[in-house]
Amino acid sequence: MAKEYEIKYDDGESFTSDTCPRKLDRKHQVSLVYGCKSLTSIIIPEGVTEISASAFSDSELLALITIPNSVTKISESAFAGCISLTTITIPCSITEIDESAFEDCTSLKEIRYGGTKEQWKTVEKGIFWYKNTHVQEVFCSDDTVELPACSIEDGVLMCWYRLVPEVIIPNGVTKISKFAFARCISLTAIIIPCSVIEIDLSAFVNCTSLKEIHYGGTKVQWETVEKGDFWYKNTYVQKVFCSDDIVELPAYSIEDGVLACWYRLVPEAIIPEGVTEISTSAFSLCESLSSVIIPYSVTKIGGNAFRFCTSLKGIHYGGTKEQWEAVEKGDFWYQDTYVHKVFCSDDTVNLPACSIEDNMLKSWCRPVPEVIIPEGVTEINDLAFYDCMSLTSVIIPKSVTKIDFYAFLDCAFLKEIHYDGTKEQWKAVKKDSVWNTGVPAEYVVCTDGTVKL
Repeated sequence: MAKEYEIKYDDGESFTSDTCPRKLDRKHQVSLVYGCKSLTSIIIPEGVTEISASAFSDSELLALITIPNSVTKISESAFAGCISLTTITIPCSITEIDESAFEDCTSLKEIRYGGTKEQWKTVEKGIFWYKNTHVQEVFCSDDTVELPACSIEDGVLMCWYRLVPEVIIPNGVTKISKFAFARCISLTAIIIPCSVIEIDLSAFVNCTSLKEIHYGGTKVQWETVEKGDFWYKNTYVQKVFCSDDIVELPAYSIEDGVLACWYRLVPEAIIPEGVTEISTSAFSLCESLSSVIIPYSVTKIGGNAFRFCTSLKGIHYGGTKEQWEAVEKGDFWYQDTYVHKVFCSDDTVNLPACSIEDNMLKSWCRPVPEVIIPEGVTEINDLAFYDCMSLTSVIIPKSVTKIDFYAFLDCAFLKEIHYDGTKEQWKAVKKDSVWNTGVPAEYVVCTDGTVKL
């Protein structure tokens, strides 16, 4: 048993379980610490009044939920990302459903409500509460309530809710709000009316199936539309089809020599000559990117620049090894990639598997099945191994004296933890109470025996 799932309550009490809890037996407020990767069902006990923010978020196997009549509020992102959830019953005691409560529940098709249609109308609901689901209606005790496909306020399209392959934005909409279509993963084509004069920040970010944008106005009208940063980042969109012409969309944006964003999901990216800086998060989450070519003109790479590019294996640099080593690089710039080395014009530079500063292991960069933490490391930093889904085994040297907050959070396949010291030495290591949240390992194997977690 390597993990404790903590349920916190509004009166300060708490309850911990060594397995993902199927039934809770305390009162007031249910609040799991982050997602529980192995949780399949949950029975919330009578007496609980609130399901708090992100309580069960990203519990990807959670398919069955029982909510008692004592619950009055489902808080922000409480069930967000529960991709196995297909149906849910909400009791009539609920008076508030917060922002993004069921967002990205991509299998959710049916919501049942214990009260009447009139009672449902009085429930306070936050925007995005059912975004990126297949929900079209709520079944009440006496009638059915149709749920809109989108929300529009004063001409602004605030949110598109449903996962569909094609969207026609209604005439009269003047603005598409930030994140309005974010992560609509089934969206392949969209039709935008000529009434739209503004597309906000990240409006279509991570619409990873989107290939076609059609615009009802002319090319000249399209070019006057105000567009926010990252508005079509991580899509396959290459052009906009206007009523009279076609507008080519750039694969990237460059301002004053800084590559601010790479937009398209492509297997190979060639950064143009003359770029001097790759901005923070410029390529982040470009999951199809396997190779990138960086010109010698680049002198700075921002933090998280290639983070979560989970297919990236090759980086080629146009300058020499000496020039590469002079490039300023931000934290986590290649974290969560498969990059092992940089190929320069005259030599190869090996990239470390982890970053260590002042004997602190700040982050583990590569997705690998086994990790041996280097000798001399005294502290494992917050979130150092966060979401390392490929990690199955780790060896911790006895030099480690401290393991920080969420150090191994959601390493869902980490089943073996070995410690290069005795049981007494392991017990003396200062460990944050949630260092191993989301980890299935049940024991730490020491040199003289095992310690149950």
